[in-house]
Amino acid sequence: MKVLDQAYVDHEVTLGQFEHIMGNVTACNNLGFSDEELPAEGKNHNLALHIFVNCKSDSISNVLIDTGSSLNVMPMATLEKLSYLGIHLRATSVSVRAFDGSRKAVLGDVDLPISVGPHELRWRSR
Repeated sequence: MKVLDQAYVDHEVTLGQFEHIMGNVTACNNLGFSDEELPAEGKNHNLALHIFVNCKSDSISNVLIDTGSSLNVMPMATLEKLSYLGIHLRATSVSVRAFDGSRKAVLGDVDLPISVGPHELRWRSR
């Protein structure tokens, strides 16, 4: 927010040029927060980071960002609510170990076109 609040963009910049500028700003693939944006606990908090993403015309809230995870999990109820017509659930023999140690079968793999800000990527979920 600080960058956006303090950024100056000339009125003659086209939309394409602006997208390129924003791409350069976000190309570092880092996310940072100012001290004012931290919770009362400061840097010692253990709150999860959730963001909004878009899958074509659908907005998905509360997407957990966990860069230490080895797979992405999407509940079937969420997948069924998407209006995107390109969904193809592929069979898989993968099973995952839940937090309680039990094994859970995976219903399938799916690749979705996900937009986060100006960036679109393919997101593989199970």
